[in-house]
Amino acid sequence: MRRFAEIVLTLFVLLLLAPVFIIICTLIVCTSPGNPFFAQTRVGKNGKHFQIYKFRKMDIQEPENGVGVTVLSDRRLNRVGRWLERFKLDELPQFFNVLQGDMAYIGPRPEIPKFVEYYKDKWSIVHSVKPGVLGYAQTICSHEGELYPPNCTDPESFYLQQILPAKLDAEISYVQSKRFWRDLSIFIRVSAKFLIKSVRLSLKRIRPNFSSADHRNEMVQAK
Repeated sequence: MRRFAEIVLTLFVLLLLAPVFIIICTLIVCTSPGNPFFAQTRVGKNGKHFQIYKFRKMDIQEPENGVGVTVLSDRRLNRVGRWLERFKLDELPQFFNVLQGDMAYIGPRPEIPKFVEYYKDKWSIVHSVKPGVLGYAQTICSHEGELYPPNCTDPESFYLQQILPAKLDAEISYVQSKRFWRDLSIFIRVSAKFLIKSVRLSLKRIRPNFSSADHRNEMVQAK
């Protein structure tokens, strides 16, 4: 019954988001020809691999053994991709993952396989539940890209040593006390964080300029 309700709700959400999907897909295709969607292997419940869906943010996607993290100043991001990354709109296609049953609305954020090779004892706990579109760690920091130091030369090592351990500890605390009201609290808190950030950026009049690299750099540095 719960799964049926999840499917119905997800279909309703996707219907509401259809105009947003059309706009984003059009912007991506018009500025960076190719498939507007991107699929990547992630590790889900019980260590099962699945394909996570996102809007494409890069002109040429990195191979499976490439850099596995994205920072705000990432040069791989295309023109629309910088805007999608800033507002995390690239994550919206993950509602299709919910529809397929690979993800839930709330749960630990799934990682790529090579990151799961580290801290295996912690991952064994995290992988006891479905990964989520929104996670408890996002209530602490809604945008990981802002955690990297300026001019970080090795973002992947920084992620593995500084960010991932803290994320796993946060997600373990969620898994060990998972319940409906906490899921609802996470949804409200994370949504509020994204909304506040969007309003703050709008008030600062930060807008993507699809023809000016200098202005895009200003967007990356703005907080």
